[in-house]
Amino acid sequence: MDGFDGLLDGPRERLMRKAGEVGLPFADLERITPDPAALIAIPQRIAKKYGVLPLKREGGNIWVAVGEQPFTKVEKLANEIGLMVFKVMSLQEATDELIRSGVWWVPAE
Repeated sequence: MDGFDGLLDGPRERLMRKAGEVGLPFADLERITPDPAALIAIPQRIAKKYGVLPLKREGGNIWVAVGEQPFTKVEKLANEIGLMVFKVMSLQEATDELIRSGVWWVPAE
């Protein structure tokens, strides 16, 4: 695609590349259903406090979306919730909106 390189390269694709460069997974929040156990482990007030979005919990581990900030410090969060926290990159705007709106914490009817 000579002359078209980067034309189809949107924010999602650029962030996926950046995540790969720093060794973190990428989550497309529009295509993810959060794990209810993760939402219980990190209520909305804690998610707002740390700027993270709970994605999945497995035993003593939890994965959280940190937006476009791969170096977000999660040690204090890990101490507060008593779980090992793993970072996942996601589009910042989507992460912030889901944390702010609290829609993931509203029970499905």
